Amino acid sequence: MVLSNLFSARIIIKSLLAISIALQSSMALPDSNRTDFDVDDDGLIEIFDVVDLNEIRNSLDGASLYGVSTGCPSTGCSGFELASNLNFDTDDDGTFDKDDIYWNNGAGWELIGNIDNPFTAVFEGNNFTISNLYIRVEDELSFSAGEYSLLFGALLNAVVQNTVINGTIFFEGGIIVEDSLPQVVSSHSSNSNVILCNSVDNFAEDGLIWGGRS
Repeated sequence: MVLSNLFSARIIIKSLLAISIALQSSMALPDSNRTDFDVDDDGLIEIFDVVDLNEIRNSLDGASLYGVSTGCPSTGCSGFELASNLNFDTDDDGTFDKDDIYWNNGAGWELIGNIDNPFTAVFEGNNFTISNLYIRVEDELSFSAGEYSLLFGALLNAVVQNTVINGTIFFEGGIIVEDSLPQVVSSHSSNSNVILCNSVDNFAEDGLIWGGRS
């Protein structure tokens, strides 16, 4: 009887340990079903939704996502790739507004990286489209629209390619002094390549649509 009880106790302990390990693993990964962040083994971490896209700002060198690099090659991952079309209209009601995740009190999308901390990795769009990307710019001074961009704040030794962006930059309070359009990807770029990136977008000044590009 004693041996039987000990055997049963060991089985229970092992089961509890296995459950504990499983729970820790699921907490370590943002998606418990996602055990490989580089499914096609090309050194680029797959981006499946806008939450993944937003997380890139916390790994500007492209080495991990959510602090995890499971599935990356032994030399490490070097960037990200879109694995589907992304839509910032997260509640799917046809309008980007306060009910969407990245409304941000009306400011909209926060650019990834800046001059002090630029994006330094690869971003492969795989010809997918990022839709309903909205940015609101408030400036009391005169400025050139070309100083602003849709996705990244700054690039350094980076590659961004094969990406289509459909969105709106809304300029409020300032005076646009140069007849130019915002940059598709980044207005600050150093030793970087932006290849085959296009936009189908609206640019508005105080609510009046004044330009577009495709």
